[in-house]
Amino acid sequence: MNYIEFKKTRQFGDKISATFEFIKLNFKPLFTVLLNIAGPAILLSSVVYVMFLNEISGLFSNIQSGVDFFTFDFGLKIFLYMLLVSISYLLLVVSVLEYINIYNEKKVSDISVAEVWDRVRKSFVHAFFGSFFILLLFIVLGVLSSMIFAVIVQVPVLSVFAVMGLIIFFIYLVVAVSLFNNILINERKGVSDFNEIIARCFYLVKGKWWSTFGILIISGIIVNILSTVLSIPLGASQLTEFFTAIRNGESSNSAMYDYSLWELVYTGIAFIGQQLFYVITIVALSFQYFNLVERREAKGLVEQIGGIESNSEDAPKNRTSKGDEEEHY
Repeated sequence: MNYIEFKKTRQFGDKISATFEFIKLNFKPLFTVLLNIAGPAILLSSVVYVMFLNEISGLFSNIQSGVDFFTFDFGLKIFLYMLLVSISYLLLVVSVLEYINIYNEKKVSDISVAEVWDRVRKSFVHAFFGSFFILLLFIVLGVLSSMIFAVIVQVPVLSVFAVMGLIIFFIYLVVAVSLFNNILINERKGVSDFNEIIARCFYLVKGKWWSTFGILIISGIIVNILSTVLSIPLGASQLTEFFTAIRNGESSNSAMYDYSLWELVYTGIAFIGQQLFYVITIVALSFQYFNLVERREAKGLVEQIGGIESNSEDAPKNRTSKGDEEEHY
């Protein structure tokens, strides 16, 4: 049985290796789940993105003619697009984490879409509002930071240190709360436990902030490299059109923003692929979460000891039962 144990301590490199090993061994069942649960939302996001991109491609001529395109309708479309992308990404996160949850319980990759969906539909609402409260938290902190900066900006030296301090603070905060959904789902918390989850995020990353930061950076680099590779055909096509336009004496700017049908279709496909690449970061963060929990609380070790004791208690009963049967016969 090719089961990968999540509930164990791992070195940094082992977590990255385990991430790709897990995805390789669970590729078919995991992505079947994702395409069925998060797939429709990702596909819809892709379609809206392509439509939005096609609309933006006409903005260059509007700018040239002096037409104001930053209207209320345009702003509303941006908001709805961002909301849709956020929902599709959150569905992806929750689906992966619930899949891992069931995987840890069953210790096999024979996991159905129905099993995962039954949990996703219950935990998604909590994850959605939890993410909303995190956004509000960052907005409030951003406003407070701006107010503080407005006071000390009168002193140039202090303002430089203040900006550096705020940047460091927000980076630290982002890394810490990156474990939010793992805690929410793996520990069966609800949105009402928001303060408790935030406190636990800081508790787990204490002394291990750099390794968590490293996981986010390395997995992010890998995702960006894969996304860039996926975008090469589109970039090559646009570059060809750019030089063709220059050679023909046409506007190079309009050539860069004028998307053909196949470019729009490929952009939509690439968008879906890029969304699915985020599975790497989600799984890597999950390994980091279990690593931190194991270092702090050794829950996996306790479960293993409990399983050994349970088996040892059952063994004498089995031997007695077998002996009775042999004596009877």
